[in-house]
Amino acid sequence: MTGQLAPLGADESQEMTDRPRDIRARRAAAALAAVVALAAPACGGPDISSGNDPLANASTIATVPPTVAGGAGSCEPGSPVTQLPLGLQVKGVLSGTGGADELWALFQDANGVPLQGSIPAATDLTVYWRVGGDHALNVSLVGSNDRLIDVGGERPEPLEGWTKAGEPWVSSFAFPQPGCWRLFVERGGRHGDVWVRVV
Repeated sequence: MTGQLAPLGADESQEMTDRPRDIRARRAAAALAAVVALAAPACGGPDISSGNDPLANASTIATVPPTVAGGAGSCEPGSPVTQLPLGLQVKGVLSGTGGADELWALFQDANGVPLQGSIPAATDLTVYWRVGGDHALNVSLVGSNDRLIDVGGERPEPLEGWTKAGEPWVSSFAFPQPGCWRLFVERGGRHGDVWVRVV
């Protein structure tokens, strides 16, 4: 009987029939395990409503900047402003722990032309920052009646020829209207304010 296969016994025949079911069951179990593994961090992860940063030692992302105690800080007289060849330099106040103790902002227009004398409303601006801390920089604008605008898009980038303590960052935005504006910044365990009069 060379070249012929022997017929399968009852046990072997049942085993061949069960194999596709076993394979499907194993695949379904693997898919379910993957879904559970992906969903588990969401269940025990950061509280999205409070904006807690999931990185260890990272900042809590404030949805509303803290109230300035006792009326400290305002546009009367505002943060100290210095006219530089590179633009308007403003010295802010930084609090918290970690990194350099200084906060600086340098204002140019969106094309990199240094601002001269004042900060205009409804104009796209580029703002270079020097700020201590760790993790990403977050900038919020606070206007009259506590109007809050989250700037977003901050990125590490130095401005050639402008050196101050802290790491270099840049952001782009426009003040929607004239008036007194508070620029609230957060970076890791640090937070601070720059107060400017916009015309």
